[in-house]
Amino acid sequence: MDAGMPGRPRPLLRLQVPERWRFVIVIPEVERGLNEREEEGVMESLKWGAHESLLSMMAAGALRLASGIAREDIEDALEGLRGLQRATGAFFSRVQGGLYRGPLAALAAEAWRHRVFLAQSSWGPAMYTLAEDEMSARGDADLLLETMREVGLKGKVIVSPPRNRGAEVNSPEG
Repeated sequence: MDAGMPGRPRPLLRLQVPERWRFVIVIPEVERGLNEREEEGVMESLKWGAHESLLSMMAAGALRLASGIAREDIEDALEGLRGLQRATGAFFSRVQGGLYRGPLAALAAEAWRHRVFLAQSSWGPAMYTLAEDEMSARGDADLLLETMREVGLKGKVIVSPPRNRGAEVNSPEG
């Protein structure tokens, strides 16, 4: 988990996501969100101090997410992720037009109606949730594919195990 500052990632915490958990990643075929340069401009233009209550809510959500991961409590981790997403979405709502960007809002709302919570990855279009195991993840993936169709979106859903190691960088020379 990092401190959430684009271009200046600051590690905050490193936890092992339980190996049996799965990430369910939804990638709707919609326009991509802000690029890195656009995002930096937005981040620098925001008045961070004017949003103290939202920043506190983000921190509380992140702490609950981390606590749920550490205790292997999927329900608590999902509640933390939900709190973090709601606060982050509210913080950036003026830029993205709501808690989620554009057509992702309808997808998130319909998924929640089916009791599947989706978080938006950065500016989207990728969205994700956590599932307790492979079988639950496959069920969520099927439901999310149907939900995309219901809201008029095309795309794909990927189920992935956690990657409990850092990034690997390989030079072009080998």
